[in-house]
Amino acid sequence: MKHPNTLVLLFSIVLTLCSGSCTPNQSEKAAPRAQSKLLFNFDYTKVKEVVITRTGPEAREQFNARLQHFGPGAEHWRILSSSVPVLDSLANGIFLEHLLDSIRTLKITALGPSAPLETFGLHPPRFGIQWKAEDTDFEILFGDTQKNGSTYAMITKQGHGKGSAQVLLVRGAVQQLLLHLNSFEQLRFPNLSTLNIDEIDEFEISRNGKPVFYAQRQGSGWIDRKGQPKSAAQELLEKLNEQRITRYVDDQEQSRRVLPLFEKTSGYSIALHSRRAEVILLKARRDKYGVWSTVSSRPNAVFGISPEILKRLDLL
Repeated sequence: MKHPNTLVLLFSIVLTLCSGSCTPNQSEKAAPRAQSKLLFNFDYTKVKEVVITRTGPEAREQFNARLQHFGPGAEHWRILSSSVPVLDSLANGIFLEHLLDSIRTLKITALGPSAPLETFGLHPPRFGIQWKAEDTDFEILFGDTQKNGSTYAMITKQGHGKGSAQVLLVRGAVQQLLLHLNSFEQLRFPNLSTLNIDEIDEFEISRNGKPVFYAQRQGSGWIDRKGQPKSAAQELLEKLNEQRITRYVDDQEQSRRVLPLFEKTSGYSIALHSRRAEVILLKARRDKYGVWSTVSSRPNAVFGISPEILKRLDLL
């Protein structure tokens, strides 16, 4: 795979934007002529590892995380290490792949003027993203965003060599994604279940150890064990399989306090059977502190969930 050389790219942009000497105002005026210059050329599906750093004085939460792609699907991303301790390492692969794909849309709108990096929000940077596609390393730092939507950035690594100290003004879809990356939790897998809903062929719900609901997929609908239609099954499955995590319990002491709740039969157990003969067991328990859940595919982790799902299950 061929990758553009940073220095050659910057040199060509300078020639395009300026003839002779160039002032910042001239750069801004000529910026649209540089918008066809994409910063990166890589296949985001080939990326196996990403490092994301969030810093800067305005950050609600500062963090650093190294994430790894370990399987064939977007759901197979995990947190290898982070500045935030975690008991559950599953990462939000859909967000990560969308982020990587959007980096490819970045275009240069102008060159930044000569000034200290602090002037552009690049020391420290607001965001830093490193990734490796096949055998090629990349790194970009993001600083402040101007009123016109362009963001100051620096490419510090591209290909097998170092990048450039040249400050750039860039624009692309990645900027909107970074605006939403205010906390480390946004890098984590957001749902309890790790299954795609279309993969689930049957599911069963038990309350206090006794079955209260069963449904098996038949064509576009659902039936019970007697072959009778279960019209409520699809709506119920969607609520269960798309149940969002409201809290990640990463404190070892709190986790040890909550886990004994799941040794009892009281509460709810939901078995999700996939067409690949995989079974995911979700358990939900109440105590005076809230509603907690465990997932068999995410061992040793406890999650907080909304009490609304139990209100729905109580109706069965």
